[in-house]
Amino acid sequence: MSIAGAEAAYREGEEWLEACLTYLRGNASFAAAYLAERLPEAIVYVPEATYLLWVDLRPFGLSQTELGDLLVKEARVAVSGGGAFVSEGEGRVRINLATRREILEEGLSRIAQALGSVRSSGGAKGGDTEAGEG
Repeated sequence: MSIAGAEAAYREGEEWLEACLTYLRGNASFAAAYLAERLPEAIVYVPEATYLLWVDLRPFGLSQTELGDLLVKEARVAVSGGGAFVSEGEGRVRINLATRREILEEGLSRIAQALGSVRSSGGAKGGDTEAGEG
């Protein structure tokens, strides 16, 4: 069965693949714009060949443990910590873009709200912005 499935995918899957890639690119653009507007301190790396968005959250001044706790406990969002993938990944997270847009937006909203509370409590290092800027 797996051989037949693979053959069918290669022969007849191009339309599905193109639609999938278009959707993923749309999610990446959406997420980057969303984070730029709501968390301008975050550094977003839009993927070129994957469905994983890398986000550098070091400007918020949290350790990887503090960041993980904040995102899981307060934002109720599970992301992959960058330290699990690269030696200098502390303060960075990977966000999976391979989901429905409304789920992605809900997760990003929770992340922005949780990190916004860090910013408003003075926990963020540098880059503090006034409401309405950026």
